[in-house]
Amino acid sequence: MLRDCKSYATRRLRERGMVDTDKTVWIRKGDKSFLMDDEAVRSAVDYTLNRQDGKRFEYGS
Repeated sequence: MLRDCKSYATRRLRERGMVDTDKTVWIRKGDKSFLMDDEAVRSAVDYTLNRQDGKRFEYGS
């Protein structure tokens, strides 16, 4: 399932011109955390969108 999600996301990023075709998007294997409840999912989404490298995610920028 992880591979399918990465493939789908990579296609969309490339279609939108957000990632060049010659660039690697994902590291091998990656982090596989288990999100066991709604709070864990909310926390992971918040981290992904808001708390990486001190930058806020903004679609289209």
